Amino acid sequence: MTKKILAAMAFAGLLLVAPSVFAAPCTAGATLQFVGVGSSAQQNTLAYAATDIIGSSYHLFSVTGKDTNNNNTALVHDSRPSANKNDSATVWVMWDTATNCNVYAYYTEDSAVGVKDFLAFSKITVGGKSYSVQAAYGVLTSDLTDTNFSGTECNTGDPVQNCATGKVGGLPDTDTQLPSSVYVALSGTNSIPANQPPNAPLAYCGVNPSKAGSGSYCYFNAAGTDIRPEDALYATTRALTTKNATLTGLGYNNAACGGSGTSPGKFGCPIFDSFAQNKTFNVLSFKLSGSDPLGSGTIPATTAFNVGAAPLLVIVGNQDTTAGSGFGDTSVAPYTFHDINRQVLAEVFQGRLHCTTDLLTTGASVGSPIQAVLREPLSGTYNGFEFTAVRTLLGSGNPFTSAPSATAAKSNADSGQEEGNDPIANQGGSGCPANGATAPTASCGDPLYFQTGSTSGCGQGLKLRAIGTGEEVPAVVNHYGAPAVSDGIGYSFWSFGNLAPLATGCGSSTNQNTYNGACNFIGHYLTVDGIDPLYATPGGANDSPANPAGAYNPPQCNFKGLPCNALPFTHVKDGTYPLWSVLRIMSFANVGTGASATLLTPPAVLNMIANDMIEVANSSRRTGDFVPFLTGLTNSGTLTAPSWSGNLNLFVFRSHYKAAGSPNNPLNGHKSCITGGVADFTNVALGGGTSTSPACLVDKGNDMGGAVLTVQSDVDWNIDAGTTAEQYNLRQ
Repeated sequence: MTKKILAAMAFAGLLLVAPSVFAAPCTAGATLQFVGVGSSAQQNTLAYAATDIIGSSYHLFSVTGKDTNNNNTALVHDSRPSANKNDSATVWVMWDTATNCNVYAYYTEDSAVGVKDFLAFSKITVGGKSYSVQAAYGVLTSDLTDTNFSGTECNTGDPVQNCATGKVGGLPDTDTQLPSSVYVALSGTNSIPANQPPNAPLAYCGVNPSKAGSGSYCYFNAAGTDIRPEDALYATTRALTTKNATLTGLGYNNAACGGSGTSPGKFGCPIFDSFAQNKTFNVLSFKLSGSDPLGSGTIPATTAFNVGAAPLLVIVGNQDTTAGSGFGDTSVAPYTFHDINRQVLAEVFQGRLHCTTDLLTTGASVGSPIQAVLREPLSGTYNGFEFTAVRTLLGSGNPFTSAPSATAAKSNADSGQEEGNDPIANQGGSGCPANGATAPTASCGDPLYFQTGSTSGCGQGLKLRAIGTGEEVPAVVNHYGAPAVSDGIGYSFWSFGNLAPLATGCGSSTNQNTYNGACNFIGHYLTVDGIDPLYATPGGANDSPANPAGAYNPPQCNFKGLPCNALPFTHVKDGTYPLWSVLRIMSFANVGTGASATLLTPPAVLNMIANDMIEVANSSRRTGDFVPFLTGLTNSGTLTAPSWSGNLNLFVFRSHYKAAGSPNNPLNGHKSCITGGVADFTNVALGGGTSTSPACLVDKGNDMGGAVLTVQSDVDWNIDAGTTAEQYNLRQ
């Protein structure tokens, strides 16, 4: 029988204990150090960061999906009133060899969901005194503590019981189960007895133990996100606003499909995937500060640390090799389809263009219908793509000549990926399953099955929904049986792990070149306006060294033949590739200083952030998932009292602005680096200052789709215009 025990706020205190040669790890208890939630973009590098902190004698267990008892192996539960929702998750857990072991864990969901979970706080009153307790927490099935879990309860051959272990690329699981003390530390009970207050906050939450009752009681002490927290809030508010013609509201608040019925709503309709993979995405409101809109708890002060810049890649499937019309056509080497004009890209995902040959700049033919695969509208990947590729100021001018209203071009700024889609359209109707358990076969709002174009010409295309990168990339290359995706196009943030499904048969050689050379590529990436996201030259064909996978094929790495191929990210660094975003880690902010401090960024979180950036450029490994924000990172402090500093490595940024409903004014983060008319971006402290006095390179406000500028231009603007000035409110 499977038991599920929910997360606790009462854990053992922060204590580093030397390992004993006479006792097994974790037999005396488990101490949480880092418990993160959010985007998959940093899942891999954060795991490597934990190994750097623990050392070579680490223990690792990772898992996703349902086990053979049909239990979710890991999920995150939002217990706030009106919420009470579960989101499925992938989780890795790492611990050291101490008898009272130190534990690091990361739950992979999505950017906006991770930010929401980190900021969800309920108000609990005990003995007439109120406490704020984080209301979202991990839930693990007790099956994870069973001996040889991966062998007996993880059946990867069954499409429904699709539990899978070994989810960190290049780091095989060392254990097939969780120690019971680790399981209890990550589970426990979330209830607080009515006759007693909560235990004192733990150090891993960043609260001064002497200030018990004054701060937050956390489960997660960090959130990984592909977009600014303000942008995650905007995306959520947009989804929960009544659908309108300019798509500032997407309509998931509609009561007809389970939303709150108010605009903006507090909770929304569930979002289902189009590929019958039983994936569901919940839309729930949150705030960045003040009182939680659902749980009424007081949200603690938070900050977001820039970790690095990652490009969004446009990907296509190679299944259709028809000369002149199939995305997989190689009659013009290496691929006939290897580039896309950004305005064409926008109109493909709006659903206004739907034929493969719309991408070509030479010749003219009927082409084949395109199936565009979209992510869920709260995804950081979706929103990064939405505001740098689709819903942009590019293509937003009025047509030069008048046209009938039915066929007039619509401004990109008033459109987006949800153009033409109504989330409740045909809900529960024929061919449109109400719960996403089967794939839709007719016009449908959710699960999305939106037909594009007409039956004449190349035929009708489709827009379809994938939930999570782990579904998006395989869906583009037709890993799922229905709906058929013969000429699929989609997008993903770059990482070796994210793009691995575009290749098969890569083998297991420890030699990196042999490994790449053995691959059969079933999908490839496109340049945008001729600019490559990974290499200096289109497809990496003329780089030195050239793309080892072949032009326009995503380089592969199994992390066995170390190091992986170094990627230059030339046009992310110079800002000319248009589709990219800065990855962040959100955590608790410093409030007060010295003995009077009530809240501090937890030391373990700072250590993980620093090692996250170090790992990307690690010459012995090169995980290569993003351009590190800082390099040359050194720690002049200790593991429990770190003092990290480094040098700025990314000298382009997106102009910050204040979106509707955002509580924070824009701050690019550069004016705090200027002293006496001179900016210094060396030995920058990784600390964030205090919540009221941010330090150098700490930013605020929205930047999703902001214009790309150079750091030096912002410095010069500040010096010329005044010490409070930065280049704000410029859009891409």
